[in-house]
Amino acid sequence: MSLEGDPLPVHEAEPSGTTKKQKQLLSSSNLLEYNPQPQQTLPPGDADHGTQGDKLVVAMVGLPARGKTYIAHKLQRYLEFFHGAPTKVFNVGNYRRARYGAQMRAEWFDPENPEGLAARELCAKDALKD
Repeated sequence: MSLEGDPLPVHEAEPSGTTKKQKQLLSSSNLLEYNPQPQQTLPPGDADHGTQGDKLVVAMVGLPARGKTYIAHKLQRYLEFFHGAPTKVFNVGNYRRARYGAQMRAEWFDPENPEGLAARELCAKDALKD
């Protein structure tokens, strides 16, 4: 029995537990561009419930240019797609750049600098408001 010419089965029925974003992706025409015979079976689970009303905060802290924002966006895509959880990514550095400009001297970040500390706390509060 040769499987080379046999197309993979495409499930027409909408799987239960799919999120709106998953349905959009599965019905997307560019999906066929990358995979002409897609399997439209999603992982098992109750994806419609998302976080079930719970709120969760994930804070990424570390040295500059080490992938915190990259990982945060990957985690956002995963949680939205597979769990239907509404997510947002906030980068306090973007709030700082919008308020004070992109080029800051190293002294501004010094924990012993009270003006810099107050300004950084103000940026963090701006992010919390959103």
